[in-house]
Amino acid sequence: GMYDQSAYGVLGGGGGGGQQEMMIGDPSSYYAQGGYGDYSQHQHYAPQVTVGDGYPAAPAAKDGTFYAHGEIAPQISGYPVSALAYDASYQAMYIASTTQSTSSSTRWTRGGHRASMLVTHDTVDGMLYSSVAGHPEASTSTLQTVYECMFGIPKTIPMQSSRQRIPPHAYRAPFGSSQVEAPTTVVDDSIKHGHMGITTILPLDGYAATVSPAAVRIHAHGGMQVHDFDIEGMMSGTIHPHSDQGGPTHISVGGIPCNPAGKHREQELHCMDIWQGLRIVSSRSFKDRYEKKVGVTALATSHDRGSIVAGCSDGHLRLLDGSLREVATVKCHKGGVSSMSISADGMLIATTGFSSRVKGKDSNILYAFPDPTVFIYDIRRLGQAGIPHPFAGVRGSPHHVAFLPNLTGLASNRLLVGSGQWGGGLQVMVPFEAQDDKSTSFFIPSLEQGEAISAMAQVEGDLALGTTLGRVFFS
Repeated sequence: GMYDQSAYGVLGGGGGGGQQEMMIGDPSSYYAQGGYGDYSQHQHYAPQVTVGDGYPAAPAAKDGTFYAHGEIAPQISGYPVSALAYDASYQAMYIASTTQSTSSSTRWTRGGHRASMLVTHDTVDGMLYSSVAGHPEASTSTLQTVYECMFGIPKTIPMQSSRQRIPPHAYRAPFGSSQVEAPTTVVDDSIKHGHMGITTILPLDGYAATVSPAAVRIHAHGGMQVHDFDIEGMMSGTIHPHSDQGGPTHISVGGIPCNPAGKHREQELHCMDIWQGLRIVSSRSFKDRYEKKVGVTALATSHDRGSIVAGCSDGHLRLLDGSLREVATVKCHKGGVSSMSISADGMLIATTGFSSRVKGKDSNILYAFPDPTVFIYDIRRLGQAGIPHPFAGVRGSPHHVAFLPNLTGLASNRLLVGSGQWGGGLQVMVPFEAQDDKSTSFFIPSLEQGEAISAMAQVEGDLALGTTLGRVFFS
């Protein structure tokens, strides 16, 4: 569950089941002195406790407290988790990976038989429900266009084995390797190679819409493909605004057009009817002040206000109504928006992004320079600048962001921020409040050295974290 960021959480101790307090305050105290050491002495997750038939037992803790109470090892061969989503109708967790070979034989490894896996697990007992090749790997030209849109690096294909030093403060994408290496070390890309696969999973009451640079698809709960639309270059998606009386009928997907042949395919944002074979019902195109096309890298929906917010590669937020008409535009980041979330009341928008993108032409590794702050905007005052909220992690900058459910007795619109960098950690923020040692709740999950958070999702009252080593934790 989630917890009051001003309180100490109770963690189950090791061995004899003792208790220890969660450390809150100065983030520098979480690291070994003298460099990037073993984090085992600074872990803030309790060991998993099991009862009965192996079901995870949650240790006693206050409402809103983070504690580890389960882990799933999905069948994605240790490749990075690229997307997570929870389907409350079936108590199921959807897990997607970066692309990998779908053949166990090395004979076919070079033949292009690569796909992003889509795995479904039961969240009650962790049982595997299905595992399918969800999306094929996108073409080389499509990946080049998408990567350049996001990171500004045009020459990233093929991913060759190389040793290259990246700047210590850079965010390295989990594409092309199974690990996010320690920032001070030379990167070795010879471990595992995976390209961007499924980036977004949208649960639809027993079905799931999935978005990748290769296509947009609808899958049944068991993984069976129901609909397929082969539009290339899409990177984000959201459920289109709908009334509380009926379930979702449309989704909106965004990206950078890579196969412009055909009606609507030259636009960056599309509204699709999920019950009519993903038929495109409306589209929208965006350009920057130099009349150059910009990509849609993040999408979020405010159902209460009937609006969609698009985060774009030019660093702007674009507020749209249900017909995809642009209502307002706000500049928030210099190098593009990486993640975005809208509060439950629809009044606040939180974003993370890049302060700049890489311009080098000889890089085989995808990385960019993250903005060290989270920006929060009041949708009622979009004419004003966003309020920057500093991230407490001293070894990483913010990348993932999500508003937490409101709990009685706790501050409303609490924000969970996660770093996508090794050692970056997680932080709970209260918007527009001063972030001091007493009010800041910063902690580091018990991850392996070089392992980083690559995806986050809310599972009712819990939090699911996907990592670059293909693991999923519940807390």
